[in-house]
Amino acid sequence: MKRKLAGLLAAVLLCTCATAADKSFQDLPSGHWAYQEIMRAVSNGIMNGLGDGRMNPDGTLTWAHYLAMISRTFAPLSYEGKRAAGTDWRTAGYEVATERGYLLPNDFLPVTLATIDAPISRQDVAVLLYRILPAASGTYSGGGTGSGSNSGGGTVVGSGDGFQIIIGDDGTLQIITNDTSNPASRALMSTRDFRQAKGTTTADSDYDNEIYQPSSGGSSTSSATRKPSTASDEIYQPSSGGGSTSSGTRKPSTASDEIYTPSGNGSATSKPVTPAPSDEVYTPAPSGGGSSSQPYTPPSTYTPPTPVVSDPPLSDFQQLDSGYRDAVRRLYELEIVKGKSDGTFGGADTVRRCDGAVLLMRTLDAVDRLRAGESVSLTLDLVDGDSKPVADTITATGRIGQSLSELAKINAPTGYKVAPQDGAISVIKSRYALIFAPLTQAEQEEIVATELLQRGQISYEDYAALDFWLKKLGDNDRKKKLIFGNEYTETVTVMEAPELPEGVELPPDAEPAELVPVTKTVTLTEIRYDTEEEAQSHMVSVEVPVWKLRGQDKVPGTLNLTVNSALAEEVKAIFTEIYDDPEQFPISDGGGYSWRTNSTSEHIQGTAIDLNVDANFQVRDGGAIVGTHWTPGDDPYSITPGGSVVRAFAEHGWDWGGNAWAGHSDPTYGYHDYMHFSYFGR
Repeated sequence: MKRKLAGLLAAVLLCTCATAADKSFQDLPSGHWAYQEIMRAVSNGIMNGLGDGRMNPDGTLTWAHYLAMISRTFAPLSYEGKRAAGTDWRTAGYEVATERGYLLPNDFLPVTLATIDAPISRQDVAVLLYRILPAASGTYSGGGTGSGSNSGGGTVVGSGDGFQIIIGDDGTLQIITNDTSNPASRALMSTRDFRQAKGTTTADSDYDNEIYQPSSGGSSTSSATRKPSTASDEIYQPSSGGGSTSSGTRKPSTASDEIYTPSGNGSATSKPVTPAPSDEVYTPAPSGGGSSSQPYTPPSTYTPPTPVVSDPPLSDFQQLDSGYRDAVRRLYELEIVKGKSDGTFGGADTVRRCDGAVLLMRTLDAVDRLRAGESVSLTLDLVDGDSKPVADTITATGRIGQSLSELAKINAPTGYKVAPQDGAISVIKSRYALIFAPLTQAEQEEIVATELLQRGQISYEDYAALDFWLKKLGDNDRKKKLIFGNEYTETVTVMEAPELPEGVELPPDAEPAELVPVTKTVTLTEIRYDTEEEAQSHMVSVEVPVWKLRGQDKVPGTLNLTVNSALAEEVKAIFTEIYDDPEQFPISDGGGYSWRTNSTSEHIQGTAIDLNVDANFQVRDGGAIVGTHWTPGDDPYSITPGGSVVRAFAEHGWDWGGNAWAGHSDPTYGYHDYMHFSYFGR
């Protein structure tokens, strides 16, 4: 049953991520101020719209909506588990929020299952988001006794009437109270505190480890001996008398330390030796036991002080209740909330759907920053550009904030290379699809040749002359030599000092030799045809086989292209491979050589080809420059990232403009030219 449920959850999450990015909403134009963040929420399955093609960005959020949204963001498996078990979405969000500590027992937040459909206010949203932040991030961190987004479970180390003290597996201390309306209090514990409370303190192999030894007396004592590992450690020696005492001897490591010498009756005197201004003066308890009011706190119970955070410059901040002020103060510091245009926070105002999405995504980004570098366990699906598996799903370890490109390089399957990846590891999910492309024949030949070169079995000159360079993606000297021939080099005359005979050296104080003209052949790095006439003299027309659409049927056809004569046979081979592929990708139009004055386009060299222009637009940051759309899977003329067209061109060393420059698969980011294939990758 557990396996079936786990499989169902994985399928749900993958389907959510795979389909959400394809959604669009008629009332959410790309120019809307919250468009990017709302679509991020949609792509992660956090928001789904109203189901009728609308997002209703200005609609009011209820408690039910927002609890479901934060549960889908920071506890998706728990939320989906409840949904898969039959719990309705309102109750599922409420239960997850309660279990994770976003809602507390006897909470001051005004929500119950009976009032869950009431609108949620800005100040209540602030407290929920505040409780989600990691413990290390500031004065407060939420999370329940279970494993939340910032706590991996915990051990109860103390309890009393109406409270529990829990140490999380991440080293955080959590105090759960049932008789107060204040938020739970959490603070980071030091490493040694955590080990001591968990019972895992070991030998003093480093500075943090302390060994505590009880006094030799039969009664209770707080005196102890700590065995130092470095010269700067302090040594505490228990008093020899019985009874409770806090007296002791500290062995200083510097002249500025204070020396405590116990008196013979169990009390102690302090003899300062020029204490540094920052040192504390410790006054032990009087002889005979009793408590002491000295400010010293033993390291084993020390809690780092709460960072001082200034009040945000919001005109109504002081009007908020104290519980809300803590939340707003921290969220303002992290730039999650920024206030309204009139300079107020507006704590009692209701929250619109667009505002709720933006605040939630900012919180997610803040949590990712605060937990950056934290090790996490991941499930990785290794797929091609069309989301088809190229190897078995694997488990791996990654770090929050680690780029998916780096993760893909580490986990690349044999015979594949890393395709452009988007994004980085986030706390929002633990399963990722990494995209790979098969190594081309040229790339496989390069690997073999490089090994031969490294072993000294071939010379560098032979290595540079091998044919794999002609089908290697991107620019290289061998390709330039093929296209431009002798025009790739140029004879120039330069002024240089004459060469000295072998074995002859000039003395250090010799006058510089007079420069003489020297004729050299140099390799050009950037070249192009200077005139249209010159370019046309290198072009040739080729006829290639293609599939055409006639209604819903695919029929054989041909396409005529003008390309550089040096690539004519390669172009024929590329289109023949596309034609013979089972995909039978249809091609309606295409263009090759085109003279463009004052342009660096490869079209003027005859080394670029555009296909199905309208359905594979050229776009910059979401704005179409040429063409109208790119909708692979819907429009049969749109080129799919892992399809036969991209694959065939790549096998012959041509880059695709859909992924060659922008580094992001989303057409709303960067620059893409989905119709464009180029031999030099430009």
